[in-house]
Amino acid sequence: MNVAKAAFSAVPPKLAGERVFSEFLRGASGGSLPEIVSWAEGTPAQIRAMLDAWKNGLIDITENWSVGEKRSIHHNAITTEWGGEAQAAGDHEWAIIDFNTADHGVYVAMTDWLPSSGVMNNSATNEGSWRDCIRRTFANGVFRESLSDDPVYSLFKPMNVITGVCNSDELITTQDYFALFAENEVYGKYDGNYSPYRYGKHHTNSENNALTRFSYYANEDNIPNCEFWFRSPDDDDTDDFAAQSSSSQSTSHISYANYRLVFFGYIS
Repeated sequence: MNVAKAAFSAVPPKLAGERVFSEFLRGASGGSLPEIVSWAEGTPAQIRAMLDAWKNGLIDITENWSVGEKRSIHHNAITTEWGGEAQAAGDHEWAIIDFNTADHGVYVAMTDWLPSSGVMNNSATNEGSWRDCIRRTFANGVFRESLSDDPVYSLFKPMNVITGVCNSDELITTQDYFALFAENEVYGKYDGNYSPYRYGKHHTNSENNALTRFSYYANEDNIPNCEFWFRSPDDDDTDDFAAQSSSSQSTSHISYANYRLVFFGYIS
C-alpha cells in the first residue's frame, strides 16, 4: 500500500471504531505524514521532510519517486581553469539513478556532462587511485561549491565511495560529496569477456565484486553519449584511468588526457 498517497486520497465516512491506516501509522509512530512532492518540483524543506519520514518508517519514498526522474540544478561558473575545465554558469539535469533502501538515501547524477573537459591527474599516474587524484579534490571542492546557490545544495551528504587500485585487489573507501562513476556502476559486473573492453575490463576483481550497477544505466540509452572519465584505475597500467570511448565502450587513457566529467551525488 502506498501510505503517502493514501493519506491524501478521499476517505469515505468512517464506521464506528474504524481507523484508516494512515491515522493508525501516525498514532503508532508519534509522527505525521509529510506532503508528498516530486524530485523535480519539491523544495529542500519538503524533500527533507520526505527523507526524514522515510527513515522513520512513515513512507517509502521509492513508492513516490522513480529512477529516471529529473530535476534542473543550477551550476555557478568555474572561472579558473583548475584542471582543464573552466565552466560557464548554467543549469544541468540531475536524474535519480538508484535508491539506497538500507540507508534511506537517493543517488542522483548529471544526465549530461560539464561543458569543458578535464584531466584525472596532472601527471601520468593512477597511484593512490581515486583517493589521491586531483579530480577527487575538484569534485569535493570547486565542483561542490559551484552548486552552492541552488536550493538543493544542502540536501547532498557525504557517501561511501569504493574504488580499486591498479595491480591489486585492494579496495579504497573514501567519503565524498560528489564522485565520478566506477566503470561497473555504469556498465555492470565483469562478464568474463575482454572484448569489446567493457563490463569490468579495468576493474580489480575485488572492486568488481564490491560494486553494483546503478539501475538507471541498465537502459544503456541513459549512459551519457560522450567520452568521459571513470574513477576506476586501469587494472594493469599505472599511467591510466578507465574511461568511456567515443564508441560507447570501456577503454583507458593516460591520466593527464582531457575527457568529459559526469558527476553523481547522494541525498539522505
